[in-house]
Amino acid sequence: MSLHIESRGAGAPLLLIPGWGMHCGIWGNVVAQLAQYFRVHCVDLPGYGASSIIAQYDLDGVVQRLSEYWHTEHGDEPLALCGWSLGGQIALRWALHAPHQIDKLVLVATTPSFVQRSGWEHAMAANTLHEFSVALLENHALTLKRFMALQVRGSEHERELLADLRARLFSRGEPNIAALRGGLEILRNTDLRAVLPQITQLLWSLRVSAMYWLHPQHRAISRSNCPMRNCSIYRARHMHHFYPTRIFLCNGSRHF
Repeated sequence: MSLHIESRGAGAPLLLIPGWGMHCGIWGNVVAQLAQYFRVHCVDLPGYGASSIIAQYDLDGVVQRLSEYWHTEHGDEPLALCGWSLGGQIALRWALHAPHQIDKLVLVATTPSFVQRSGWEHAMAANTLHEFSVALLENHALTLKRFMALQVRGSEHERELLADLRARLFSRGEPNIAALRGGLEILRNTDLRAVLPQITQLLWSLRVSAMYWLHPQHRAISRSNCPMRNCSIYRARHMHHFYPTRIFLCNGSRHF
């Protein structure tokens, strides 16, 4: 099973992990900018872009594949992870699974539980995620395009950003349907709140000011015992690493 990773630049290793529905091309100009300071690795998650699907498509299965790849290619060299949304949950689980491989984490628009649970009301309703799953079976391409539109709604340059995102969406082929469904299941089932205190790596969390429902979650993460720092990026939506590149780099790259 192949895992496609593109590498660029020189310096300390930094792996960028994209969110649901996207390949590594979503990071856009961020890669070139970060590559001035780091050895940047961008991964296509299993089933996306040029990466093969895996049989066990759950959080542990994806983390195991990434961890094994890194060990095979780079030995025991520790790296920094930057995960966006679903990619952030993968980064958190990886840090718990193989702490010797990870020396720091940057989470972009990530929460330990994206779905509402007892004592965790400021999150997405479970039925909303279910509706995405149903729509995915009917027309996955249209569902992904609607998902992109939802993420940029209210952005300062919404129309320009949406056109660019949609142009990139299938630029590396269509994602595997099993990967899309598996990713939604990860978002629905994952709840990492209880294990956050076990995170020993320095952790930075970049939140989106427009995503008001994430703010109480960030406060909850801050109250855990993990060594975490918060910062906000204003007037941006869920894909703020993609649209305001200069803002993301200003707020994010100094934490790696």
